[in-house]
Amino acid sequence: MKYLSAFLIIVCIGINGCSEPSKSYSLVYVTDANIQEMEVYKTDLTNEPIKLFGDTSYYVYGLAPSKDGRSIYFRDFKGSTPDLRKYDVKSGEISDFIATEFKEGGMDMTKDGCVVYVSNKDSEKPEVYYINTKGEETRITSNDFWELSAKFSPDGKRIVFSRQITSPDSTDVTGNGELFIYDLKKKVETRLTDKKGFDALPDWSPDGSQVVFHGCVEGGCHIFIINRDGTGIRQITNENDNRWPRWSPDGEWIAFTSTQNEQTDIHIIRPDGSEERKITKSPKREEIAEWILNID
Repeated sequence: MKYLSAFLIIVCIGINGCSEPSKSYSLVYVTDANIQEMEVYKTDLTNEPIKLFGDTSYYVYGLAPSKDGRSIYFRDFKGSTPDLRKYDVKSGEISDFIATEFKEGGMDMTKDGCVVYVSNKDSEKPEVYYINTKGEETRITSNDFWELSAKFSPDGKRIVFSRQITSPDSTDVTGNGELFIYDLKKKVETRLTDKKGFDALPDWSPDGSQVVFHGCVEGGCHIFIINRDGTGIRQITNENDNRWPRWSPDGEWIAFTSTQNEQTDIHIIRPDGSEERKITKSPKREEIAEWILNID
């Protein structure tokens, strides 16, 4: 997917299928519906979208809403290297979060403010870094591979991430990708997936017992769920090309980006693979949905 000047749109989704949710969660995603500027909208799928802000200063791709819904962290490709920035939902202000001459991305944050992100600041290839509540930073990985897409478990005790592993018959690091879990207390890394293709962009179930991710082989990608111990892997999508899954905070839905005829849209689906629904319907690109808590 290309990094484009984008809209950010927040779409309220009815939990358990309700058109007016009792739990105020929304979806945030990017779109190039107006390529001249990046704008932010909020809609309940019934009324006209509400514009939150618009600016030509950023190229947004990769979102990480805070658990309290007060901030949206995003990856900005406007400069020579990607940086992490913070959007304040209440004030509308945008500020630097991690902005250096290196490539930063793939971040997540716990409720109490611990941060995980990937960067190539100490290595040619991106590695995983952890910042605790005291602001002390630790490099989690150190190898010859590429790390990306780090996510905290709901209790903040583990980090799941994707590692691009060189294919046996090629020097292309994008040939194979597997998921790994790092235990912050034990300081132990465990391989979660071991299958053909490229497994990436993981996210945890709200109870921390399962991980959802997209797995790609020649011909396309689909959404999979696996138990935290590496058992019980199952595929929940079967049509089109499906990527970037994100589990809803109540555990009822998984949002993902689906591509059909080169058109990307946001879909939601039940964890058992039922009730798939198309959320966006414009002729433009709509991608990388993330759930966020409403604070209005």
